[in-house]
Formats: sequence, C-alpha cells, structure tokens
Amino acid sequence: MTHAAYELFHSDLRIVETAIKYQYESQEAFTRAFQKMFSISPGRFRKQTKMKDKRA
Repeated sequence: MTHAAYELFHSDLRIVETAIKYQYESQEAFTRAFQKMFSISPGRFRKQTKMKDKRA
C-alpha cells in the first residue's frame, strides 16, 4: 500500500488504474484498504499532495 501511495503522489495514473496495478479487484476495494491504512481516501490524499507541490 505504501507503493500505491507513492504512485498516487508521483504519477498521473487514475486511481482505478493504480488499484488494478496493485491487484485490487475494484477501485472501491482499493479505497477501503487505503483509507484503513492511511485514514484518508486516495482522492483526498492526491489532492493534498498536489496542493503541497504547488506551494513549493
């Protein structure tokens, strides 16, 4: 899941593409697992990281 978070931060792959890449059966399953581990949804994580990049 850490690799998937890295992928969300450093690539423009859609969340569903990341989910498939890391062998989740659906975007929903990936989102549940991501949120359980990081306490934030993949979409919110990506938006926050993009905001941080723009400020730097």
